[in-house]
Amino acid sequence: MIQAIPPFIDSEKAAGELFDGRALAAAEACVMEERLAGNPVVLLVEDFDDTRKLMRHVLELCGCRVLEAANGQEAIELAQRTERLDLILMDLNMPVLDGFTATLRIREYEQTRNVPVVAVTAFDTAEFRAAASAVGCNDYVVKPLDFERLATLLKQFLSRAAAVPPLAQSESTA
Repeated sequence: MIQAIPPFIDSEKAAGELFDGRALAAAEACVMEERLAGNPVVLLVEDFDDTRKLMRHVLELCGCRVLEAANGQEAIELAQRTERLDLILMDLNMPVLDGFTATLRIREYEQTRNVPVVAVTAFDTAEFRAAASAVGCNDYVVKPLDFERLATLLKQFLSRAAAVPPLAQSESTA
């Protein structure tokens, strides 16, 4: 179980769901191996407050500047207004506007067309992965959060400046 509940997490139940039984120290260790250069800008789109707080904390430990949206509509508006955006972490199931639709709309704009989008969801099915790829997500991470996977994705997408291939293409090269 959780060794210590971080002060930004509101409940033990939420902490258990987020950590899948791991302590924050383990999460921090995964991402602290190497801070990312250049203070990359990450748009974090997540409707659950505790998850958003935890992910923001981890991203900031990595040296990222974090913009937050609680639904897909807010994400689209922020993406349009933001001059520099290096990565989008997109929850797929949200109120107001889901992450699938938000990703499609974000891909319509020239300034965000090539920004990598990583789907973040509790649904780990082939159908969800295919749907995420179809709307333009470059990769996929499952909740409860796997911090090692998240750290790997951050390094992968934020360490290169070139456009990133869609999920279907990146899986075939792995």
